[in-house]
Amino acid sequence: MHSHPMAELVYHYRGSGITTMEDGRQVHFEPHGTVLYPPGRPHEQTMESHGEDICLHFDCGQGAKALRDRTAEPLYVPPLPMDPFVRSEFLQLARVGFNRARRVELNLRTTALLLRFLDLSRPFEEELLPDPAEIHVARARQYIRENYQRIQCVGEIAEHVGVSEDYLRHLFAGRDRTSLNRLVTEVRIERAKELLIHSRLPQKEIASLCGFQTERYLSARFKQWTGYSPGAFRTAMVKK
Repeated sequence: MHSHPMAELVYHYRGSGITTMEDGRQVHFEPHGTVLYPPGRPHEQTMESHGEDICLHFDCGQGAKALRDRTAEPLYVPPLPMDPFVRSEFLQLARVGFNRARRVELNLRTTALLLRFLDLSRPFEEELLPDPAEIHVARARQYIRENYQRIQCVGEIAEHVGVSEDYLRHLFAGRDRTSLNRLVTEVRIERAKELLIHSRLPQKEIASLCGFQTERYLSARFKQWTGYSPGAFRTAMVKK
């Protein structure tokens, strides 16, 4: 069992497993799931699949009363509701060491991240269950997040959800004002960003891991999406 004097937000990067608390309670986490541990709560983690943890430790004072009231027990957010802001901001903050000059900025960013996390951790009330269209959209998003490496066409996403391709396209165009192809590209680009920042893998391998057919195609789409080539993006992020 180990504990940390500060609150601990852990992003389980690709790995899955079980965390056992001192009272025997267990928290099952999935790849890309996130757990918020209260300060000073002993816990032991057992991995069931290969991966790594990215940890963010912070003073409870940054979360104020919302944190103290909500963290008597660990809070878990599975991959499904995790939005791009939470993932991106979490990975950025986890890379920043103590910096007195940026303390106010980092405190505000961590507080905003924490409050968003707490909002995502609220369970659905029965009367607030999403309508069928929302369920279709959520299932499509989950399928894309879990299968972005191998998705070949929009039709396979629609088949998994159990609706027609035209209907699913209509849902995304009407509700999210985006397309399924754009969403697949967004997930792939975000994954490429993570690998460029947190690994030393060559761009050819990153392209393959992210579902791009060639390194050249990754470079073209990445620059179109971000304004940077993959190499320039990696260099800029390393210097931060």
